[in-house]
Amino acid sequence: MRAKPPSGQRSRHPRAVLNALSNHVRAMRQSRATVSGETLRTSAVGIALLALAIAAGGILALRSVTPSGDDLTYTQLTNFTDSAVAPALSPDGRMLAFIRGKDVVFTTQPAGKPTQLWVAPLDRSAPPRQIASNGEYSPHFGPAGQVLFRLSENKSNYLAQMNTHGSDRSKVVPYPISTIMNISPDRRWIIAITPLPGAGETSASMAVPTGGGSPRRICSGVCRSVWSPDGRFLYVEIEQRSRTSAGKMAAIPVVPQTGLPDLPEAGIQSAAQALAIPGTQVVEQDGIVPGLNPGTYAYLKTTVHRNLFRITLP
Repeated sequence: MRAKPPSGQRSRHPRAVLNALSNHVRAMRQSRATVSGETLRTSAVGIALLALAIAAGGILALRSVTPSGDDLTYTQLTNFTDSAVAPALSPDGRMLAFIRGKDVVFTTQPAGKPTQLWVAPLDRSAPPRQIASNGEYSPHFGPAGQVLFRLSENKSNYLAQMNTHGSDRSKVVPYPISTIMNISPDRRWIIAITPLPGAGETSASMAVPTGGGSPRRICSGVCRSVWSPDGRFLYVEIEQRSRTSAGKMAAIPVVPQTGLPDLPEAGIQSAAQALAIPGTQVVEQDGIVPGLNPGTYAYLKTTVHRNLFRITLP
């Protein structure tokens, strides 16, 4: 089962985007794969928060999905005059971390005033609270409930952490990163684009341990990488999407003991190398939002129409 928008249509309306993602959540509910109710609920809420954060600027809204998946309601969580973006849920689904700042909807390098990091309870038992204001970005909750984020220092970025009150700030690892992409469902790994020292390659997609330690290289360069909601698969891009191809991703089984697939030491260098890992399955689409198994996913399909117009010159 795949969640596909109708062919030939392109929509940017926030409600249309959210409806498509909600349909994907329903598809996840109908899957026969085993998953805890808490994991599924958190995944659904996370998708809803992400869609409205991007679409609505300074307003974050929660879309609640009932057990039947039929009745949908919205609950406004913020009402700032500037932007509230990059929402992240705590593992128990009760706390929200997000970024507030001016003109940060489509950029990670805002001009002017530094961005702020805020937290808020989803039940609105307390108002949102600012815990940092020095340009922090890409918040995620760690395995112990700490807030992980991208720290900028001396023209480099680092993976850092602090508690939900803003104290006990520290770097998680001593080496720099570039861009945080996502976090594993068990909160043990952050996927980040990481600069490489020396000549030749400049950066690569790495799995950075949230408990500290050396990173694990995922692929030869920068590639799309995302976990399934239950953490059983890591999807790695093995063919980029183009005008003539939908691209491909490899669904690679995760080893429970490590929280990562059994990746080659130098990362995946080719599609053949990825498919040689036992249990790997091919998904004939790049840039997907995974479901609970490799046969269930959502993706954005766009169609561009161009026309010619005559302009009368003076």
